[in-house]
Amino acid sequence: MIFRENLKRAALVWTVVIGHSTTLMAEVFEIFPGENAEEALQESMILASPGDEIVIAEGIYSIKNQLSLAVDDLTITGAGMHKTILNFASQIGGSEGFLVTGNGAILRDFAIEDTKGDAIKSKGVDGIAFVRMRVEWTGGPDVNNGAYGFYPVSSRNVLLDGVVAIGRVMRGSMWANPRISLHAIAKRPLTWRGLRLKTAISRMSTTMC
Repeated sequence: MIFRENLKRAALVWTVVIGHSTTLMAEVFEIFPGENAEEALQESMILASPGDEIVIAEGIYSIKNQLSLAVDDLTITGAGMHKTILNFASQIGGSEGFLVTGNGAILRDFAIEDTKGDAIKSKGVDGIAFVRMRVEWTGGPDVNNGAYGFYPVSSRNVLLDGVVAIGRVMRGSMWANPRISLHAIAKRPLTWRGLRLKTAISRMSTTMC
């Protein structure tokens, strides 16, 4: 692939399974700001295998098309919600910013700004975590902004930690479905897919009826 040079792979992951050691090869795809960053990011989400991680370096990334993630058990990590910014102000393709259809995704430490529609939509997934993420329409509330910051549709086992949604059209809850029930988990450390979440989490179960 022409953008392969922008996807630096590495990492040897050691896991312990049922009392004995198993070695798994996991890849880390590193994305850096630049002219081809959007294509490199989308390509990495297609090429990645379950268990891999995509690391997006600090910077502002101009994204013109909807990003889609269909691979299960993928982690996407930025440098912080104010440091790694996916900006969709020039978006021309897709109805939302980021569409997730793969199960078990962890999205953490980056921001999504100024999408044409909803910022992040998960559809029909079992397990997704949003950790220290920011979604924002930087011009403030406006009827032309997307309706929702985080939009889990027909999804279950949705975990949140330290997320921020600013400027969405719909007031009140950042969630799209009124049938979603939120269950507050006690303020204690929680481990989910190996990710230790230290602050209060909300767990969302959805029943579409």
